[in-house]
Amino acid sequence: MPPTRTSPSARASRTSNAAPPITAKNTSMKAQRKAEWAQYIRKTDGLTHGHQYRHLYELDKPEFVLPKPVSLVRPSDPRGPSLELKDLTCERTLGLGGHGLVVLARTRKHNSTFALKVFRKKELRVQDRMDHQKKNAERKALHSMAWSPRIASSVQCFHDSKCIYLLLEHIPCGDLRDIITHRGPLPPSEAIFYLCNLVMAMKSLEDVDIVHRDLKPDNIIVDQNGYLVVIDFGTSIVPKGTSETDWMLIGTSSYMAPEMIDVMWCPNRWFGSTVDWWSVGCILFEMLTRKMAFCSGGSEARTFTDICAAHYSFPPHAPVGEDLRSLISDFLTLDPTKRLGKDGASSVMQHPCLASVDWDKIERREYLPPHTPAHPRLPGKWHSKPFLASSQAPGLKFLDPSFEKRFDKRFPGPKML
Repeated sequence: MPPTRTSPSARASRTSNAAPPITAKNTSMKAQRKAEWAQYIRKTDGLTHGHQYRHLYELDKPEFVLPKPVSLVRPSDPRGPSLELKDLTCERTLGLGGHGLVVLARTRKHNSTFALKVFRKKELRVQDRMDHQKKNAERKALHSMAWSPRIASSVQCFHDSKCIYLLLEHIPCGDLRDIITHRGPLPPSEAIFYLCNLVMAMKSLEDVDIVHRDLKPDNIIVDQNGYLVVIDFGTSIVPKGTSETDWMLIGTSSYMAPEMIDVMWCPNRWFGSTVDWWSVGCILFEMLTRKMAFCSGGSEARTFTDICAAHYSFPPHAPVGEDLRSLISDFLTLDPTKRLGKDGASSVMQHPCLASVDWDKIERREYLPPHTPAHPRLPGKWHSKPFLASSQAPGLKFLDPSFEKRFDKRFPGPKML
């Protein structure tokens, strides 16, 4: 078969569309354009003629600076430099809780005392796998609140290779348990004063939507002015987005609400601050009678049975009037949707038993407290709890005991975390 032949018109069009041949003239034109472009760039960048116009600009003076007003006084920051772990010296153990060891720490420069809570990282990792909400519950709760005289706030956080440290305010004047033990049963006027303190503390927690869940006399301390301060937020939680399992058997058994023991007492699956108001009722009962409302001789099962039945009784000849009994009964209501405090602290303030209280004076702390504690000198007291092992907290410095205590068997040795 003969090859296909192209027509003359197609050959002509193909020839006209072909690229022009490369010649010396075209090369010189490209080089000239490239040189002109480079010269233009140098001119616009100021590399060629910039020195001719430099005298027109005041390069040593900043532009657009307004004169400083004479009457303007710039305040200095009153806060000192932040603390570091090396600035603290541990002197003694304050307490041993379920979430960490608390030691008394003193700053070397200002001689101020703080309560230092020690968390072991290994235990936090295990706790994170079981329930991640409990890992940083206390730190998150304290950092989400503004400073309040009714809440022991956090100051700072530290960490080293083995532990995490939470620096807290130290109020060394005893707790409500000491007042009930040594001064109880309290007269109704004193019990009402301390109850009003708890109501204002609950109001502060409700403002940030935090539930304490372990409110008891041991976690309520007395400041140097005689007013109450709530501490230990290791079991605190934000109710939003929680499930039933997050509320089961949390806190101390004698102060647990019935819905935290058996879900049947919470038919609407409604959990919230009412568990703390139940604890407030138990604390009020204890202040007036010097006995726990629900305590069955060490049997936890019997205690839970009494709580779920709201079975409590006042001691004979207890100086508790009908108004106070009615107030306690409203706090210790089985149904959380009908319990006093369900609608917030304002509903408690409007209770007839508290009608004579001036809540503005309570807020301003203008009432004369019934008991003003003395400020104890804790470093001079005998150690009753074991100290911390330095190998388990490598970032801390510990104050060595005096020579006569080093060989005393009554002086507890270091505690391995």
